[in-house]
Amino acid sequence: MTDSEAARRRADGLPSDEAPAPRLAPRPGAAGPGCARPEGPEARAAPPAPRGGAAPDQGAGPVPGLAPRDAAQRSGGGSGGGSGGGAGPAHAPMRAPGADGAGRPKGVFALGAAGGPVDGAAGARGPGRQEAGATSCVGPGEGAGGAGGAGGGGAGPAGAAPACGPAPAEASAFAGVGLRGTAQEGAAGAPSVRPPRAPRRLTPAGLQPRRMLARRRATAAALNLGSLALVLAGAAHAFGAGGWSVSDAVALACVAVGAPWTIMGFWNALIGLWLAHGRRDGLAAAAPHMAAADSDAPLRARVAVAMALRNEDAERALTRLVALRESLDATGQGAHFDLFVLSDGDRPEAIAAEEAALARLAPRLGPRLIYRRRPLNEGWKAGNIRDFLRRWGGGYELFLPLDSDSLMSGETVLRMTRIMQAHPRIGILQSLAVGAPARSAFARIFQFGMRHGMRSFTLGAAWWHGDCGPYWGHNALVRVAPFRRHCRLPRLPGRPPLGGAILSHDQVEAALMRRAGYECRVMPVEAGSWEENPPTLLDFTRRDLRWCQGNMQYWGLLGLRGLKPMSRFQLFAAIAMYLAAPAWMLMTATAAFKLLEGGAGQVDAAFAASMMLVMFSVSLFPKIAGWIDVALRPGEAARYGGRLRFAAGAAVETVFSMLMAPAVAFRTTLFLAGLAAGRSVVWGAQARDAYALGWGQAARGLWMQTLFGLGLAAAVWARAPEALPWAAPVLAGLCLAIPFAVLTAAPGLGRAMARARVCAVPEELAPPPVLSGVFDLEPGDGAAAGGEAAFDPRPASGAAQGAEPGAGPGTAQGAGPGTAAGNGPGAEARASAKAARASASGAGKPPAARAAG
Repeated sequence: MTDSEAARRRADGLPSDEAPAPRLAPRPGAAGPGCARPEGPEARAAPPAPRGGAAPDQGAGPVPGLAPRDAAQRSGGGSGGGSGGGAGPAHAPMRAPGADGAGRPKGVFALGAAGGPVDGAAGARGPGRQEAGATSCVGPGEGAGGAGGAGGGGAGPAGAAPACGPAPAEASAFAGVGLRGTAQEGAAGAPSVRPPRAPRRLTPAGLQPRRMLARRRATAAALNLGSLALVLAGAAHAFGAGGWSVSDAVALACVAVGAPWTIMGFWNALIGLWLAHGRRDGLAAAAPHMAAADSDAPLRARVAVAMALRNEDAERALTRLVALRESLDATGQGAHFDLFVLSDGDRPEAIAAEEAALARLAPRLGPRLIYRRRPLNEGWKAGNIRDFLRRWGGGYELFLPLDSDSLMSGETVLRMTRIMQAHPRIGILQSLAVGAPARSAFARIFQFGMRHGMRSFTLGAAWWHGDCGPYWGHNALVRVAPFRRHCRLPRLPGRPPLGGAILSHDQVEAALMRRAGYECRVMPVEAGSWEENPPTLLDFTRRDLRWCQGNMQYWGLLGLRGLKPMSRFQLFAAIAMYLAAPAWMLMTATAAFKLLEGGAGQVDAAFAASMMLVMFSVSLFPKIAGWIDVALRPGEAARYGGRLRFAAGAAVETVFSMLMAPAVAFRTTLFLAGLAAGRSVVWGAQARDAYALGWGQAARGLWMQTLFGLGLAAAVWARAPEALPWAAPVLAGLCLAIPFAVLTAAPGLGRAMARARVCAVPEELAPPPVLSGVFDLEPGDGAAAGGEAAFDPRPASGAAQGAEPGAGPGTAQGAGPGTAAGNGPGAEARASAKAARASASGAGKPPAARAAG
C-alpha cells in the first residue's frame, strides 16, 4: 500500500491495513511437523486483545457429545509442500481441551476433521498458521502443510498418532479440522495479487461499457426527476388553490420528501417488467454475469459458510445449516465448503442451547465445522464477521454470510461460486432472497406481496445500478481478500445511537468494495435463496426500527472520500426510504390541522383526490408489476395454486398492505423523533416462529397509533365528512392497528390460510429438497385442489414452535430438543407413510402437477 493510500484511509477513519499474520515455524520437540508456533517476540510476550477491540473468547461449559477422538481413528499428516493432500478416514467429532483443567472449551472448538491442521491444508498458499492458545491435531484427510507452508502435504498413515502440542495462549482454543491458512490476500489455489482490471472503458470485471451504464443512469434520473416535478406541480396546484399558508407549504415539502422513493419504485418495476417481457435479452442486459452461472467449469474456490448467531434459536438455525450442508454434498462439491457458526450470544440459556444443538446435529453437519463464541458483541454483526475473517479468512477465496433464518440450496451456491470464479473482479454477489413458507398469517401475507414486489423491482434496479449493486448482509458470496483489506467499517464520531459502531453495515461495505475497484452485483432472479419474515406486526416494526437506526447513521458517511457517485446515491436512498414515512405522516397531520382551522375550502378537493389515487397506484405498482409478470409467464400461476388462488392472495395482500402501512409509518415517525433525542433500540434476538399475540401486548405496542387515528377521524368527521372516503385507508390502518396485529398473528388464521392455499408461495406446493429437510410435510385435509399434501412449515426438529398466548417476542420460541427430519428412529417409516398418502391423494402425480390440476 502506498503512503498516499494509507494517508487517505486514515483521513477517512479507516485503518491503513491489517498487520500480516506472524510467520510460523515448526514447534521444536513436537511429535510431528503439524504443530507450529509464532516466531519472534509474539511467542513470548503477553498477547493483546484481538484487533477491533474484541475480548478473548471465554468458556461456554462442556459440550455434550463432543468427546476427543479415539486415537485409532486419527492419522498423521505429511509436512511437505505438495499441491494437494491425500484422503484419510473420517472420524468422530472432537473439541480442544480448555485451560481450566476440566476439559471445558474456551469458546472455539471444531467438530471432526477432514484434513490436516487448521492452517496450511491442501492447496493453501502462504505459511500455515496456528491460532495461539490452540491444540493442533493433524487429523486424517487432505494432509497438512503446517511446516512447509507452501501447500498441502501427503496423507499420513492411517492409525498414526496425531502430532499435537499446545500453542501460546492468545485468544481462543480450537482443534484443527483441515481448514485453510490465514494468508493476508491469498486463498486456496488463488494468487495473492489483485486480479487485473478490465480496460477503462469497461467496468472493473469487464462486463459492461461504462458509457452504457452512464446513459442508463442518466435515463433513470430523468424519468425519476421528471415524475417528481409533475407530482410536485400537481401538489402545488391542489394545496395553493386558495392561496398559500404555512400548512400548505409544509404539506408540499412533505410531498417532496416522501414521493421520491415511491416514484423510484415505480420506474424500477416498470423497467424490470419491460426487461422480463419486452426484450429477449432482458436478463443479460441487466445482469450479464449470470451467463457464467451454468457453466461446467470445475470448482476451484474454497468457500467458508459463516452463520452469525446472537441469542437466536440455535436448533432452528442449525437445522437450516444442516440442510445447506446436505444440499452441497448432494452436488458432489461439498468438499469445497467449510462451515462456521459464529456466536455473539451472552445469555447462558442460549449458549447452552447452541452447544446442545451442535452436539445433536454434529453427524449431519459433517466434520468441517468450527464453532466460535465471542463474549463481547463488539461492532455488532459486522464485528463478528470481521473477527471471523481475521482468524480464518485468509484460507478462503470466498465466504457466504448467513443469518439464523437464512436458507440456500447447494445448486444456487454452486452457481454463485462459478460466477465469482469467472469474474475475479466481482467482490460481492448478492442473491435474491425470498420468503420461505410461514405458519404465521402476518408473515405469509407479507412475503407474498414482497415476493412479487421484488421481482420486477430488482431486475429494473440492476439494469441501471450495474456494477454498484446492493448487498443485504446475508445470502451473498463475498470475496475475502478485498473485503478484509478494504471494507473495514469506520467508527462514526460521537455517541450512539448515531455515532459509534455502524449497525447497518451491508450497504456501507458494498460502497467500500466498489471504491476498491471491485464490482457489486445482484442475481435478479428467484433461485434457491430464502429468508424468514417476522411473525407479527410488533416483531416487524422492531426489525424495521433497527434498520432505520442503522440507515440514519449513513448521514455521517455521505462525505466519505473516494466513493462512486452511484454508491453515494445508494447510501442517500437508504436514508430517504425511512424519511418517507414521517413525511407522509406529517402531511396527514397538516391536512387535519387545516381542516380544524377551517381551511378545507382552500384546497382543490377533486384534484387532490385524483393526486391521491395516482400516488396510491404508483406505490402499489411494484406489486402490480409482479402480478403481471406471473400472469404473462406460462404456468406460473399454477405454481401458486392456480389463477383464482393467486388473485385471492393478491387481493388479501393489498388490503393487508393498506392497513399495515399507516401503523408502521406512525411508529417510524415516533422513533425518528426519539432518535434525534438520543433514544436507541436494543439489538437483540428476533422472534421467528408464529405465536399468538395477546390483546394486552398489542395494546401496549400500538395504543398511540389508535389514539392518533381516532383523533384524525373525529376531526375529519366534524369538519369535512365528505373527505372520509378518501381518508379511510389511513384512518382504518391507524384505528384498527390493535385488532389487525392480533388477528394476523392468530395461529388459527395462519392454519386456515394454509389449508385454503391463500397467499401460498411455490415452495409450499412443491417444496424443493433443501426445504423438505427443514420443514415437515403433513397430509392435507382435502381442502386444496387435487388433494395435494398440505405444507406445514414447522421446523423439522420437532421442537414446540408456538409461545403461550400473550407471550412477548424476543424469547426463544421452541428451543427444545428434537430430531431433524429424515434422521433418527422412525424416519424411514414416516417417509414411507408420506409417500403412500401422497400416492393415494394425488394419484401418483408430483406436487407441481397436483397443484396445477
